Amino acid sequence: MMDHIDLRKYLVTEEHKTDEQRIYEKLVEYAERLKKYATHIKVCGEERNSYSKTDHDATFMRMKKDYMGNDQLLPGYNIQLGLCDEYISVYDIKQYASDMDCFQPLIERFYNIYKEYPEYPVADAGYGSFNNYLYCEEHGMKKYMKFTMFKKECEDKKYNENPYRAVNFNINENGNLICPNNKETNKELTKMHQEVLTNLNSAHGALLRMNRSIQAEGAYGTIKWNKAYTRARRRGLKSMNFEIAVISCGFNLHKFHLKQISRQIAA
Repeated sequence: MMDHIDLRKYLVTEEHKTDEQRIYEKLVEYAERLKKYATHIKVCGEERNSYSKTDHDATFMRMKKDYMGNDQLLPGYNIQLGLCDEYISVYDIKQYASDMDCFQPLIERFYNIYKEYPEYPVADAGYGSFNNYLYCEEHGMKKYMKFTMFKKECEDKKYNENPYRAVNFNINENGNLICPNNKETNKELTKMHQEVLTNLNSAHGALLRMNRSIQAEGAYGTIKWNKAYTRARRRGLKSMNFEIAVISCGFNLHKFHLKQISRQIAA
């Protein structure tokens, strides 16, 4: 018969560990954590701060409110569509939530396809930024993208009289705008906002805004609700690009078919 061996006496309990053992174990633990952090950073890249475990290309974004009125933080992609004459002329898929960062890549994609920049890139307030306005100037495009306070600028009388609005600031001897706290502000951005206000509030701007609302919002409405495309079917950027390309082609063919029918009826 073999005697039972009590292994407990060979185990080193926490209270019996030396300081060197504790430090070594902590270093091993930290090294494992660093490996995990390095993996997360590699997957996220430099432009994101999150990703989904089931789809590493998807980023967690603040989605629209659900039927209970709650905000939803879900993994997804930022799908950008550019329309011209009611057809989807360009699309793009991005991994970051801000529309502001999607404007220039979408326009560059448009240029690569058609070898020219659009003259009137009309967009909502999510795209109006100093960098995007400069980008328009550099490439000969008119500024027709709203900025964050556009609605207040146009409709709120109290806001228009606010002394802290840049357009109400005094100008010093160097030609710089000075706020009530005696600080210099961005004169170029204020000038651009005035240009955007003039453009969008003109008869031509009002027509472009109306067309954008009808065409862009109409396209999203048709795809999401009429065609029941309310969530992505595929995973990964490459697969999502294929999916949106197919959806865009289907949308354009259906639009062309409806226009052909309308012409036949009119004739």
